Amino acid sequence: MREKSSLIFKIYIILVLAFLFLPIFIIILFSFNDANNLSFPMGGLSLRWYIELIENRQFINSLRNSVLVAFFTSLISVALGTLASFALNKYKIKLKNVLSMFYIVPMTLPGLILGISLLTFLTFLRFRLSLITVSIGHIVFCTTFVLLIMNSRLEKLDFTIEEAAMDLGANPFQVFMKVTLPLIKSSLIGSMMIAFALSFDEFVVTFFIIGAKNTLPLLIWGMMRLGVSPVINAISAVITIISISLIFISMKVLKVKIGL
Repeated sequence: MREKSSLIFKIYIILVLAFLFLPIFIIILFSFNDANNLSFPMGGLSLRWYIELIENRQFINSLRNSVLVAFFTSLISVALGTLASFALNKYKIKLKNVLSMFYIVPMTLPGLILGISLLTFLTFLRFRLSLITVSIGHIVFCTTFVLLIMNSRLEKLDFTIEEAAMDLGANPFQVFMKVTLPLIKSSLIGSMMIAFALSFDEFVVTFFIIGAKNTLPLLIWGMMRLGVSPVINAISAVITIISISLIFISMKVLKVKIGL
């Protein structure tokens, strides 16, 4: 009876996953369609849309902008989130739970509200909207994800080993590099990749604070206003593969196990 229930549960999970990922599979499949139409039967398999994509300067510029923003966002988010997590877990801070609650507010806010709030704030400070303001906006919500990941690691870390290392003659820099960093390295790398993926895919917040530049999600949105093109499928396939690869690698680094 238990084996039968387990089999039914596994089939149910597979059906749910198929329902969630079937649209993504169709997008990737049609990105190889030789014909201009988006209906079955397909006109044959071809890389023509990917070749057209590589030759498209708008795509190259937008991809570069997305990668630059995501790279700096991940670096700064990891630095801020890790320092905040150390402060919350290593030291006795009054109202620690209250501070932790406020720290994750940007993650719980709808993207629309966060985007409008950031636009109002940056306009008040007379910031010129650019990729820098986009990076600032992405850092605001990506840092919360980094904080949660680092908290899950640092809550289990015994900080007395740092004191033991200092008692043996190590200075604070040596303690961090040779004792603390090896213990949290996997969490740092994993949180950086997740922050990169979140920033790379972000649309709503970016839409409000981008200015005259373009990122890849905004390029797709602009092209969709003129109709669905096979080139859009190719772009979506590229973004999907990059995002899934980053998340898969981060899960491997963080040793997160998923199985049926």
